[in-house]
Amino acid sequence: MGTTKINYTQTYIIGQRTAPLINLSKTIAADFISGFEHPWEIFTGLSNHIYALGPTLPYDKYDEVSDSVWVHTSAYMAPSAKIDAPAIIGSGARVCHGAHISGSIIGSYAYIGDNSLVKNSIVFDMGKLYASNSVLSSIIGYNAALGAGASSYDTKLDSTNIEICFPEGVYLPGLSKLGTIVGESARIGTNAVLNPGSVIDEHSIIYPLCSVNGYIPPYSVMKSQEIVVPR
Repeated sequence: MGTTKINYTQTYIIGQRTAPLINLSKTIAADFISGFEHPWEIFTGLSNHIYALGPTLPYDKYDEVSDSVWVHTSAYMAPSAKIDAPAIIGSGARVCHGAHISGSIIGSYAYIGDNSLVKNSIVFDMGKLYASNSVLSSIIGYNAALGAGASSYDTKLDSTNIEICFPEGVYLPGLSKLGTIVGESARIGTNAVLNPGSVIDEHSIIYPLCSVNGYIPPYSVMKSQEIVVPR
């Protein structure tokens, strides 16, 4: 496959495919994300957006528990959890023992399991990281779930820029750090590895221990690197 820049106004990331992949009605970052042509463009400005958004949150519903860290009054924070500014934790969210959140937005009723790391990322409402997950420079869509140990990494071993591989070609966003876009209600199995620049579309299933590169279509099942079938 040649290296080409795709016009995504004609494909599934923009237009009709945008809402199903990452349902913008299910995050307080909707206005921010919708200001970009592609969802992976948000990460260089995410921290600044959180700094700007936090002070506008309802003061009777969010506590600024430390400088530039806003936590909804109904959220649960384990005493051993660590949150580095800037960060927003939504209503009903649970951040469990040993979890570490940095520069991220955690949606309403999201679940961040024991010893999970979320950095420079957005977890949409109802997103779930069950335990010992690493999520870096990524979007975890509405009701998507990562099984224990499944991780989304944002940097290649040689630190070169990320390529996003679609069936039509390769998109070059010019970023050296970019994790994974996980679509609505996708399910990621235990200890799966989501390599930098991967896109997993809505309602897809990734089997445990799989290594994901590139694009997984909606309503697909990835059983191995070589076997991806309709759900």
